[in-house]
Amino acid sequence: MNSVSFGDLAQSQMLRRSGAAAQQRLSRLAEELASGQRADKAAAAGGDFKLLAGIERSLGLLDTFRTTAEEAAATGAGIQVALETVQVLAEDAGNALTGAGTQGTAVAVNSAASAARQQLDAAVAALNANIGDRYLFSGSATDRKAVVAPDAILAALSGATAGSTTAGDVQTAVRDWFDAPSGGGGFLDL
Repeated sequence: MNSVSFGDLAQSQMLRRSGAAAQQRLSRLAEELASGQRADKAAAAGGDFKLLAGIERSLGLLDTFRTTAEEAAATGAGIQVALETVQVLAEDAGNALTGAGTQGTAVAVNSAASAARQQLDAAVAALNANIGDRYLFSGSATDRKAVVAPDAILAALSGATAGSTTAGDVQTAVRDWFDAPSGGGGFLDL
């Protein structure tokens, strides 16, 4: 049997081509390993991109869900802080006004009333808190403040209690003003 041999030049050329192909393949595999992605996605998917498109869609949805969850957490935290602030302010005002009523002096009543006015301003500011240009307590109208300015509230309350002569009459007028339905001339109409 006769053996066929390559010439030295042909063998050198074949080894060079084989070495270049191996170097190219090694470079591609190293790049795929470093990036974590196949260089030829079409070959990896076998020409069927439905699975890849589904994965990319799922990743996009997960990113949207993450963003929504972060926004909800920030909103919830903001609401919690605002409500805690209002609770503390209401307790402080109630204690101060009760103490002033017990003492019965004009100085104590005036001091408690002044402090209550400042606490009303702070409570309205807390209820008008916003995160990312959205007011937290405004329902679906997030572009508007939830509560009008304290001056407007007090002016409307002054009008609602104008004819009251006793403390009981004032209490009833204030309660009715806050409880009035929308369109009834109460708090909801401010």
